Amino acid sequence: MADGEILFEKIIQDGYVDTGISIEASQHRRELLESLQTKQGVLDTGKAYLRSFILLCDEIKDSNAKLRSQPLFLWAKQGSSSWLYERMNVERTIADAYTSAAETETDLKEKRTFYAAAIEYSLHAFDTFVKTTWEDASMTFLPIFQDRFHMYHIARNTAMHYKTMNEFAVVQNGQNNKTCLRKAFEYMDAAANLWMEDKSTNKLLHELKAMHTLEIVNDMPLDACGEKTALLGKYVSIPGTPDAVLAAHRLLKQQNENVYFQPEETDVVISPLSLKELFHTLPVKIGGKAETT
Repeated sequence: MADGEILFEKIIQDGYVDTGISIEASQHRRELLESLQTKQGVLDTGKAYLRSFILLCDEIKDSNAKLRSQPLFLWAKQGSSSWLYERMNVERTIADAYTSAAETETDLKEKRTFYAAAIEYSLHAFDTFVKTTWEDASMTFLPIFQDRFHMYHIARNTAMHYKTMNEFAVVQNGQNNKTCLRKAFEYMDAAANLWMEDKSTNKLLHELKAMHTLEIVNDMPLDACGEKTALLGKYVSIPGTPDAVLAAHRLLKQQNENVYFQPEETDVVISPLSLKELFHTLPVKIGGKAETT
């Protein structure tokens, strides 16, 4: 959360930047602070401030404006005079607000749209992070100055984007979308390995990997009953395994014990794509321009 009021119109020397642009940025920042305090309207105030802040930065750069003093941008009591630090935190705030909106949304189409926007703004924050060429030893320990922190959010939101698309496919067609399910598992696996251990992420990863494995099993030939039983058997004793996987395993085990009599063995390894390959298949591209309308 951002702390403290900043009046841009008092920081920039007269005659360089239209005072109206500075005042508007100050006002939108104030409104964002209020939204963060009340936890209401963060998306609207965050995007409004980001637009006015980017415009102000462009005006300062184009006019080679002089500053009376360097502002201290405070976020969660951690301050920096870097304007990129301010922009990165605002972009991260908007992305988090979209993620929160997605988590409580029941309409699956709207939910997917929110996750797509969360990916977009997470990418903007990552792009801003990449531009921070300076290094302050007192700040580099912060999560927002870690590349893995940004990649974690990108990967997790992308996993949820594809998970939501799969849920929509189930509602519409009565069956999983295999591509979406696989991508959801792969991105959630990346998220789980990119950042600090998180129980909710690990739980989702287990669920998605189990469901992805079930789709692989369903595509295997009927006479591979022993191998299919072995593949699903790995998930049976783990809490949180989806009922569909447990039911499929019970049926396969019964068939194998009564009809096929095959050893329950498999050499199949369920593994995701590399991080590099995954980031080349994002639904939103890196380096896109932030929303300005």
